[in-house]
Amino acid sequence: MRGENLLVSANFASTGVGILNDTGVQLVNIIRIAQQLQNFQDYQQRLAAYVGEDAARERVSQSLVLITLGGNDFVNNYYLVPFSARSQQFEIHDYVHFIISEYKKVLYGAQEW
Repeated sequence: MRGENLLVSANFASTGVGILNDTGVQLVNIIRIAQQLQNFQDYQQRLAAYVGEDAARERVSQSLVLITLGGNDFVNNYYLVPFSARSQQFEIHDYVHFIISEYKKVLYGAQEW
């Protein structure tokens, strides 16, 4: 994205991504959540270069930023494959706690942007 396109909207999503890095391994060219967050940070730098740091910060602070994760971690890593490694490793309630702890790591890393 360049120029005026930076002012319209941006989407950094990738199909099949999950909280866990092994979610979506069956998909080719998946963009992991860490890279999506880096892309968002790069977008903010491009925006600041285009409109100035204060205007970029204002625009981003008034934007809707949506991060949805977790569904693929359950479907692809726990339920889809009978006797998946994750379902063998965890009971469902323990897996939920594991996913939440990993999601917190993602969100704490995202605070840097």
